[in-house]
Amino acid sequence: SDEAACPYYISRALAKSADIVFCPYNYVLDPNIRATTNIKIKDAVVVLDEAHNVEDSLREIGSGKYGEIDLLNMTAFLSNIIGRYHGWCQKPVLCDCGRFICQRCHGQINEKKVKDKIPWVAHDLLIFIEKIVQHMRELRHRFENDEGRVGMTKATEEYRKFNYFDDQ
Repeated sequence: SDEAACPYYISRALAKSADIVFCPYNYVLDPNIRATTNIKIKDAVVVLDEAHNVEDSLREIGSGKYGEIDLLNMTAFLSNIIGRYHGWCQKPVLCDCGRFICQRCHGQINEKKVKDKIPWVAHDLLIFIEKIVQHMRELRHRFENDEGRVGMTKATEEYRKFNYFDDQ
């Protein structure tokens, strides 16, 4: 009817003042969902039903599926971050006085400040992602050229074997 309210929004409004809230456990475990739904778990007792599934849920929350385009976008993003830092050239070296200095400009680097570590972390991530992209390209090349145990020809034959109807 025109006067009916959405159960989801009603439950969100009621949860703000409730002593007990029941919800799927991904609402509690996933920080993004928890923030969106405004679930506060500090000083709360959390009971998980079907807790044997928690490990898989956490693995899924912390995982991602990225294709070549996604990885190339990440390399562009990381390259941009590295390029923003004026004077950044290499990882710092430890000088005789016990402080880290930039090899290029000999300026002192505060190793405890996260900001000072950003270009090096971005650089290491960039190298790692570039290796993944190169490996993906090599695998695709091998697949397309029928190299290895299962090339494109073998995969196509297997697909046809299991996806054609008997009556055709």
